[in-house]
Amino acid sequence: MGADYVSVNTLYVNQPADKVPNYYKPLVDLELITPHLVNAKASIQGGVTLENLPQIAKFAPSLICIGRGIYAAEDPGAAAKAFKAILDEAEQG
Repeated sequence: MGADYVSVNTLYVNQPADKVPNYYKPLVDLELITPHLVNAKASIQGGVTLENLPQIAKFAPSLICIGRGIYAAEDPGAAAKAFKAILDEAEQG
C-alpha cells in the first residue's frame, strides 16, 4: 500500500486495567508487526514513559514520539536526558 510508517499507540498502557479494552495490547501489536515490515518503518506514540520505554525500545521502532513524558515533567530537560539515556542503553544492547 506504500505506507512509510506503521504506527502503534500505547495510550492504553498507562490506563487502569478496568478501563482498557482486553483485546488491545499495543506492545504485542508492535512485537507482531515489526518483523514483517519490509518497506515501512514502525513508530510508536501515546503514553510513552520512562517506565515503559525499555520494553518499547527492545522492538527498535524507527520513531518514538514522547510528548507528556517530557513536556509535563517537573524538569523537561532532565526528563529528555533520562529518555535519551534509556534509548542509548537499548541501542548498545
